[in-house]
Amino acid sequence: MSNFRIFGYLYLIWVIIVILVYSALVVYLSLLININMIDLHARKLKDIDGNDMILLPESEFDALIKQIEDMEDMEAYLQAKKEDDGEHISIEEFIKTIKIDE
Repeated sequence: MSNFRIFGYLYLIWVIIVILVYSALVVYLSLLININMIDLHARKLKDIDGNDMILLPESEFDALIKQIEDMEDMEAYLQAKKEDDGEHISIEEFIKTIKIDE
């Protein structure tokens, strides 16, 4: 078996591993973030001055706002996890510190 053929097999295995890891990461992140596709029924309108406006049903607008808030929460969580120094306190201790500060 030539070195070129071995290299080809190793490269193919590497590509398959990368694809599998990428696929697993996409699935994990979609579950973690809980991305739900929202079917929008938007209408584009123009106001009196000719400015474009988008009209959405209230339920779809609320769903978009909730999704944005969920993504912001996840971003804050990931940032806090990245900045975690390993020092933690219980909720009871935290409540005591609040009561002392008042």
